[in-house]
Amino acid sequence: MVPPASLHRGEAHQRQERRRQVLAAAYAEGPDRFVNKVPEPPALPVAVWIHPPKPSSTASSENQEDTSERNSTSSCLKFLDTFR
Repeated sequence: MVPPASLHRGEAHQRQERRRQVLAAAYAEGPDRFVNKVPEPPALPVAVWIHPPKPSSTASSENQEDTSERNSTSSCLKFLDTFR
């Protein structure tokens, strides 16, 4: 598992290489613990999300709700900004 921050900061390949080294060391100490071959870390994901985006089919109806909410928030913030 790769933390989202590691993938976004470009540290995922370093973490994967370090994990590969740890697995190789574990295999060297006790090869009988592993079946058939030296263990490999899982492939890196293309993307990781804490909150994945919603599918596009439902996004259009929710987008309308989000837009109205943003507009009301925006007008409220503009109103509050006049008190500076």
